[in-house]
Amino acid sequence: MTLGLIILTAVTLIVLVLPALPAFAEWRTGNDKQPLTIAETYADDHHVVAKAFGAEVASQLQAVVSKFLASGGQPVSGHSELKKHYDVIGPHASTTPDFQNGVLPLVLVRNTLTQWPAGAELTRQTYISGAFECGSGAYIERLFVDGDAYLGDETVTDSWLHARRDVRAMAGCELNGSIAAGRMLQVWPACQFERLEGGEIRFGDEWHWPEGPVSSRHAPLDLPPLFRLNGRALRQGGAHQVDGNLTIPPAHVWSGDLIVLGNLRLARNARIEGSIKAEGTITLEQGASVVGHVFSNDGIEVRVGARITGTAATGGTLRVRWGAEIGSHKIPSTATGAEILMEQGSRVFGVVMAVEAGRVTLRTVARIAA
Repeated sequence: MTLGLIILTAVTLIVLVLPALPAFAEWRTGNDKQPLTIAETYADDHHVVAKAFGAEVASQLQAVVSKFLASGGQPVSGHSELKKHYDVIGPHASTTPDFQNGVLPLVLVRNTLTQWPAGAELTRQTYISGAFECGSGAYIERLFVDGDAYLGDETVTDSWLHARRDVRAMAGCELNGSIAAGRMLQVWPACQFERLEGGEIRFGDEWHWPEGPVSSRHAPLDLPPLFRLNGRALRQGGAHQVDGNLTIPPAHVWSGDLIVLGNLRLARNARIEGSIKAEGTITLEQGASVVGHVFSNDGIEVRVGARITGTAATGGTLRVRWGAEIGSHKIPSTATGAEILMEQGSRVFGVVMAVEAGRVTLRTVARIAA
């Protein structure tokens, strides 16, 4: 009896003490004193680094200007403090900026347009207060523009280029890394890209833009009874799952989330009010729309005048045709895929990310079946 009581007591102590052992080991080693590894991950994110650099320089410049005005135009300490971290060249300086060499990032404060020669390399991390324009064939590594940025034909970017206002990339640019605009980003045909961000991202030149949205009419109808009664639609949580391929008929509306274990096609002017996921491809015909997110394993094609208000993500190719849109001014979105083909005349509000390759193509005129 005594032995059984001892064994029971020992087992109880072990059960109570075991959960505390990791905490005791943490207390002894002090691992929490070490920096988190996720910080290194973010340090390699061009988008995060560019935004942080632009915000930091702008904040310090604003502080210097405020002190200067408060002192009645007398020299202030903030300017010397700024020069500890940056190589600052003011609007009236006679020094010629060195855009290739230097330990500290370059901060160029000017009231006029900064013009960069064609074919020249800008390899130094630079902040430009004002507008920026480069000639064709230029190379830009890390640049933040506190204004508009214009990139000539066949300009190549390396890590990042961010502008607080608009960015325009002319034909044939190779936009590596992160390209972002605070307002509008326009990318011309034959450009390649990795990551684009803007309040509005326009693809193509001004002469091939649709004059207005392609009109569409939607009948407030449910799917045909065949779809509801043939046993292919199963309720899975808050969504309907369909075994096989599915076509939403023209001008019909389906309300609710859909999971399709095949290919999904929205015929002309059809609409889905909910999010959709397909193991195969997803095709939105002319005027079709999805008020929700769209996920596909194989590929997504958004044809003339079609719209997706939520995220569009695929493990295959994302193709967005002339007049088609992803996101809106009020609801920014993300479009991502292994390969992304943006036809001129299409646009995205928010972010476009190509895992392998992204490019802007010319408009293709083809007969599309309803």
